[in-house]
Amino acid sequence: MKLVVDANIVFAALIKKGWTFDFIRLLSKRGFKLYSPAYILKETNDRIDRLEHFSGLNKTEIGFLIDILFRRIEVVPERKYNKFIKEAQELLPRHPKDVPYFALALSLDCAIWSNEKRLKQQSCISVVS
Repeated sequence: MKLVVDANIVFAALIKKGWTFDFIRLLSKRGFKLYSPAYILKETNDRIDRLEHFSGLNKTEIGFLIDILFRRIEVVPERKYNKFIKEAQELLPRHPKDVPYFALALSLDCAIWSNEKRLKQQSCISVVS
């Protein structure tokens, strides 16, 4: 099974270092294919200070956990899903940060794993939490 992993799931795994982190590892070991758009790298980098603050970890420790997570989550370059960007924008006109995740899910024909309830307000892509 394929699943697009939203940034809030990655952030939860880094901050809480518990259930979500272990679940990502378990899913990948059980044959689930986990994906995120390349945009997740920018989002993670832009929030590194907040991730440090809320997790209580330093940059080196956060970097180590990020490396572990992204060994299990394939980061997909935009060129692989860019033909679905327009359709994703139409689905989410007020949520530009979520467009890459939806475009990737459309290109892979799979669900998105996210904790954001507002993403479930559309019916084209399944959102699991």
